[in-house]
Amino acid sequence: MDIERQYETIEQLKRSDVKALENWIASQPHLPKTSESHLILVLFSCEFDLERTKKCLEFYYTIRASYTSVFANRDPELPRIIQGLKSYIFEPFPQLTNDGYGVFYAKLINPAIDNYDFHTQMKLMDMRVHVWLREVGCVKGITFIIDMTGSSIRHLHKLGYFNGRKALSYMLEGLPVRLRAVHIVHPTNFVDAVFTIVHPLISAELRSNLHVHHGDSILDVLPKNCIPNELNGTGGAVDDLHKNFIETIKKNRDYFLEDEQYKADESKRVKQGLLKRFGF
Repeated sequence: MDIERQYETIEQLKRSDVKALENWIASQPHLPKTSESHLILVLFSCEFDLERTKKCLEFYYTIRASYTSVFANRDPELPRIIQGLKSYIFEPFPQLTNDGYGVFYAKLINPAIDNYDFHTQMKLMDMRVHVWLREVGCVKGITFIIDMTGSSIRHLHKLGYFNGRKALSYMLEGLPVRLRAVHIVHPTNFVDAVFTIVHPLISAELRSNLHVHHGDSILDVLPKNCIPNELNGTGGAVDDLHKNFIETIKKNRDYFLEDEQYKADESKRVKQGLLKRFGF
């Protein structure tokens, strides 16, 4: 991420706002020192609202400290991560859409229920998004294509309501990028149960951008180069996307190991109760 380019190309991005956030972080004993690049990403995702950005940073570091099954043990050489890399894919397409959005493709590669671990799946999603943001910098938002091929009600039961709620809350409140749309392809017969979980937790705007596709209708809403070949797009074969996903996670091992330290230190927190506010 080229920090100077962000300042040069994003009119609303002000050095004074970033400095104000740096000063605020320094005044919070429980929060870690935060890089300028991460502050820029969060400020951009919060539409340059300083108070909203502070809440997002607070939530981001708090959940990283408390939700250890997702935000700890991120070494790509750990057996659970190795198994997860074989079982899932969460990979962005190289191109942005014409509207400036990034598109990620998600799918169970190995749907065997014994191999399914929601926390590892969520962990790998977060790891891949962060590496991507470090490369591309500020983008208008991200769109998910969720391919439900091979998914079953047993996977949903293994996920669980509260795990799903935590994950969604993080994606909406903590992840330093705007989630713009979700496109579900090859929907299963339990997709309505998934909607029951997520609808109360998302904004009316995002609900209106939650789409279920049958046939080739996804080609009507996303460019073909942001859709895999198997869905009649030109974005590449799923096998190649999966290989890129694995290689990217593995080659960023040093970053993941270093990044684990950035979380709230609850022993130094002055005010308590943030987790209860979010229902955790």
